[in-house]
Amino acid sequence: MTRALLTCLLVLAGAQASFAQTPATTSRRPEVDVDLIWLAGASAGSQNANLTAPDGSALVLFSSSQRVGPAFGPEAHVGFRLTRHLSAEVTGSWTHAELRSSLSADFEGAPPVTATERISMFTLEGSGVWFLARRGKWQPFLRGGAGWLRELTSDSAVAADGVIAHGGAGVKYWFNRFGLRSEVRVVSRSEGLLFGNSRRLNSIAGTIGVMIRF
Repeated sequence: MTRALLTCLLVLAGAQASFAQTPATTSRRPEVDVDLIWLAGASAGSQNANLTAPDGSALVLFSSSQRVGPAFGPEAHVGFRLTRHLSAEVTGSWTHAELRSSLSADFEGAPPVTATERISMFTLEGSGVWFLARRGKWQPFLRGGAGWLRELTSDSAVAADGVIAHGGAGVKYWFNRFGLRSEVRVVSRSEGLLFGNSRRLNSIAGTIGVMIRF
């Protein structure tokens, strides 16, 4: 009986010590990060404008291809710790890029021509962040999520919504409540201003910024 009582007291003491440490490691206070993001360009595919020849074969009038250039702009994150290793994060970004549409192989021999249009892209995403083992002030992590995007031409005449998803890895370096954050991830976009093209745009993105933990 005495041994069982002593064992229970030791278990309760250990649980109390663990509970006392929990707020420091799973604080619900928000963390705010402000970054600069660079998103690599990506091909939006190509297609031919065809007519049917008298013999039934396809007659190519011209070929067209689209490409979205590199994008650059600000990005912000607000994160909340759920457990010691897991955090939920909301991210918003505003980037600018150039959309290029090229026409070539004209049936009548017209020279190739390329039209460009500046576009803005707004995104709002939700993510899960998994923190790996901390090494001193270095905190590596894995992050993945998805959300909504809107692409808008420079004159605001044309806008289209789409879907964006991402997955990658990064690291945080802490100076007490302040720190630096850097991340590399793969970004996949669909719909948006693709002019009827249904393929996904996959590209690499890199970010660097500052953060504060309240």
